[in-house]
Amino acid sequence: MRIKVSGEWGFALVSLAAVGLFYGVLSFVVEKVLLFNVPEDRKDDHILSKLVFWATVLLLIADMLLVVLPIAGIQLLPITLLDLI
Repeated sequence: MRIKVSGEWGFALVSLAAVGLFYGVLSFVVEKVLLFNVPEDRKDDHILSKLVFWATVLLLIADMLLVVLPIAGIQLLPITLLDLI
């Protein structure tokens, strides 16, 4: 099965995929590499795990404001990432 998305919506899809990839890689590095000595029950409460989550939330908000909403016709900011392309 092939899904072909191009144009502005393709850019939005790729930007959301990049945020997901960022979360996956950063989560793996923090959980498996940096917190390998921390017990399992304390890993979720560790500050690094919370930082990964909140950094991803901030990236998703920025992605919505700079890419997805302008494509849908709602421009809340004076500049978008689509203006730079």
